[in-house]
Amino acid sequence: MNLSKLIHKLKNSSFTWASNTNSNEEIYNCLILDENNVPKPNYLYLCTPKTLSKDFDSMGYNFLCLISAPDEQLSYRFHNANLIYVTAPGTLMALKEQVDFIISDYNVLSGNMYKLMQVIHSNFGIQALIDTAYEILQNPILLVDSSYKILASCQNVVYNRPDLETQKELGYIVESNILAMKQAKLYERAREKRYPYYNKEKDAKEGWITALVYIYGIESAHIAVNDSNRPFTDNDFEFVDFLCKLVSLELQKSDFYRTNESLMHSFFLSELLDNHMRDMPTILRRAQSLNWNLTEYLRVLTITEQTMNIFDKKAQLIANQLHKILPNSHWIIYEGHIVFLVCLADPSAAALVKENTLVDFLKINKLAGSVSRCFHSLIDTRRFYQESLAAYQFGQRFHPEDSLHFYTDYLCQHIGGILAEQYPLSSFYHPGVIKMKEYDALHNTNLLITLKEYLTYPDTPAVAAQNLFIHKNTLFYRMAKIKELFTLDLSDGEERLKIHLTLKFMELE
Repeated sequence: MNLSKLIHKLKNSSFTWASNTNSNEEIYNCLILDENNVPKPNYLYLCTPKTLSKDFDSMGYNFLCLISAPDEQLSYRFHNANLIYVTAPGTLMALKEQVDFIISDYNVLSGNMYKLMQVIHSNFGIQALIDTAYEILQNPILLVDSSYKILASCQNVVYNRPDLETQKELGYIVESNILAMKQAKLYERAREKRYPYYNKEKDAKEGWITALVYIYGIESAHIAVNDSNRPFTDNDFEFVDFLCKLVSLELQKSDFYRTNESLMHSFFLSELLDNHMRDMPTILRRAQSLNWNLTEYLRVLTITEQTMNIFDKKAQLIANQLHKILPNSHWIIYEGHIVFLVCLADPSAAALVKENTLVDFLKINKLAGSVSRCFHSLIDTRRFYQESLAAYQFGQRFHPEDSLHFYTDYLCQHIGGILAEQYPLSSFYHPGVIKMKEYDALHNTNLLITLKEYLTYPDTPAVAAQNLFIHKNTLFYRMAKIKELFTLDLSDGEERLKIHLTLKFMELE
């Protein structure tokens, strides 16, 4: 489960993130750290300051350090691993029992979510989805639309709530219950939280979870769960929230998604983009069950409307047309973009820009496309989607006239942007390039541009000369002058790398 979520579930304890490199790290198990342990990623190691070593400060490692007082900390600092100080009563073994219970409890939740997924994949309908949810929650559950019509409800008789049985017979919520819900402002509070809301009136025997179902941001249905059989746990709220998302999909099957054969593909792609699936065997089984024709090379293509309008009405048309250009792909509307997962047989960009069909379509329709690097594992989809977003941001900044931006063209600028958050980029500049920039300003020359084109096309100087609108011999003359004036050794690979990075970082200025 998510490390940050796990830590927040610890009871009767206070914690401090001493080093937070990835609070979303997935944790599969926990161990007490001792001399026999060799730390591994995706494990949470429980320890004390005495058993923790600075040798363990590596990416992917996670440590929960039990301290007796807030001022008891390490004499050195961690920079790469996740390190959380926790003050809690008891021993490391007691803390381990608590963490083990949290992980085990969350595994049960994940299993229950998977049961719901099986129902929706089987197309058994909304009633089957609610019946399965009732079996898991063991409490009465109702699904109603905005007119308070009951769309589905648990089929078991609820003996201690005769009003629920009456409502099920009528097919609508009774007026007295509607009035009570309005007076308690249940829907208003659920809207504010954007998460299932629990309410129990004074002197009432039971309380209710109220949750809202949205379709394209429009409130379309309500779910209500009563705790007449057992009290709710924290995981029940997360389960109901997940149920809302599946109900939204199930309701859409009857209209828009009835004509969209990619429903299950879209939902699967959504899970990959949300980074909710971290188990590779499960991911591959899902892809196989959906008949995804996976290739060795995958790319994320993100489509954005250049005018920044919400294009939901024409998104289907855009996606269908692009799918004809990229037949082995899957798409979804996600975070205001149309996101494609494209399966390619060729790692080069040529497969995407073949005959300029994609570029022409984007240009004609005033769309911008941004493309990640190639990757091979579906588990990395979220990371490469973020690459495509970075390609769009840098592409719009440096080449807004282009309709298609590749992340590989802006990798150095992206590195520079990340570095600039911590240090002045000028501190990494090659001294010779700094002098060259000053020389150009003083003598009104273009030596810096000449060097950039030469390094961009080292094996085809004729192309560099053509881009500079000069003869090839003039290019060679300028390069000889550059080497002489600024003492540059362009035969040294390290030297060329430092110069090239400097030129890219300067673009950010």
